[in-house]
Amino acid sequence: MPSEPARPLHSSLPPKLGAAPETSAQVLPHRRATDLRGLRRALRRGLERWTDLSADAEPIAIFGFAEGRLHRLEHPVGTAPDTLLGLRVPDRFDAVAAIAASVMTTSTRNHADAVLGVAVARDDHELCFLAGDAEITETWQPQGWLIDACRRSLGLATRPSFAQPADLSLVLWLDHLLVGLVEHRWISWADAIDCCPVTSPTGDASPELLGERLADTAPSWSLLRTAAAGGAPLPVPMRADHAAWMDDAMFTRWVLGFFPELDDLRNDVAFLASNDVAERVERVVRAARLEP
Repeated sequence: MPSEPARPLHSSLPPKLGAAPETSAQVLPHRRATDLRGLRRALRRGLERWTDLSADAEPIAIFGFAEGRLHRLEHPVGTAPDTLLGLRVPDRFDAVAAIAASVMTTSTRNHADAVLGVAVARDDHELCFLAGDAEITETWQPQGWLIDACRRSLGLATRPSFAQPADLSLVLWLDHLLVGLVEHRWISWADAIDCCPVTSPTGDASPELLGERLADTAPSWSLLRTAAAGGAPLPVPMRADHAAWMDDAMFTRWVLGFFPELDDLRNDVAFLASNDVAERVERVVRAARLEP
């Protein structure tokens, strides 16, 4: 899953924090001013009520915000992604909010239970609160799949992604290499080439040529999402309707979120592989990403 300030996990949530459930409807592409102060107050109140409830309910609750209140929205019961992906918030709501069980990193680098509350308004304002250790803290510049999904539920674009088209091929390749290194303790450059998604046009094993080939053959993220929306298989779980509902940036972050960060994979290969193999793999990555 894609990372964020505090990652929602399966846990409790209130069966009801507002008025009767509303039925989802199509988003209308216009914006209006939002009572941001009222939204902030309502989201904090929702988090306070959450922390008072037991820990054996749904993993996430979704709300529409209107007339100064949070109104519970009908949604599928399941994991947090199953609940939010594909959601269309009725136009009468000025904002959407999500409250979910989460974890946070403490000052001692341990993990502790927490509750995450995010809200996105149609006029593009975002709020994010984290409840833990008997206090509620507002965080700034919220990121992650939960914010992305809230934005898409209102028909808003998500933040740009700076991932390159070749990054998916690279993470798949490096992940495969690491499996081999862990299982066999050693791989040769020939082994690394064998599991590379491409070969060089001339059959040359030059790392630079392999990197250029990876870059040249990688489809754009937009083309990849369009194909997934049409039912084409991906190396990660993805429903066609969810791919169609996402925009390109969210789709990119969602797919790459199933894998470790590319830089972490690079560092792990450099640590586990022989110096010769690690150096050549790094040259492939740099060539594919046009890095100096």
